[in-house]
Amino acid sequence: MKIIKKKAFTLTEIMIGVLLVTVILTVAYKLVSGVLGQMFKSSTKMTNLRAASIILERIKSDMRCAVVPVGEDEKFVNENGIVRFYATNDNTGNKNKVTYTYNEQDGTLKRQCSGKDRTLSSAKVSSFSVVISDNKRYLTVNIEVDNEKDNQYRSFNSTKNKILLQAVLYPRFLTETLTDEEKFWNKTSQSGDSTE
Repeated sequence: MKIIKKKAFTLTEIMIGVLLVTVILTVAYKLVSGVLGQMFKSSTKMTNLRAASIILERIKSDMRCAVVPVGEDEKFVNENGIVRFYATNDNTGNKNKVTYTYNEQDGTLKRQCSGKDRTLSSAKVSSFSVVISDNKRYLTVNIEVDNEKDNQYRSFNSTKNKILLQAVLYPRFLTETLTDEEKFWNKTSQSGDSTE
């Protein structure tokens, strides 16, 4: 009768196998979590950039249609988070009062025109300002969007998801930017005179 020896793994071989599997799984976990983290960070940054761009384009569009103020009630207002001016409606040509209201507590920026009140972005606007230059020839619009609502639980990397957009605009209600010819035609149209 022949004695058959059974072959088995030794404890050392099992420990080495477990160690190798652990190292491979750890490396795979780090790679996957890093890729997913970057994907979420890029997604948040793109959402913030898209929201800031939409807001800025809306403001630029309104300021392109801005009109020269005729009376005191049509003058440009920029105080306490409120920006107000008059603009023409593209469809009708009528003057409409356009008001932007920024609420710092809840991070909303609202636009009111023709009696319609609309929030411009679902993303949190962390700062909004319109600054008039010293020579009153142009405006600088600053919009910072940060969609992260919970500041307490933010990681260091998520603080870099803020997007700041700036634009320099030359609206018509800043009459210092108008040429002499434009000033003449504005005076003529306001007084009702015509040179035919």
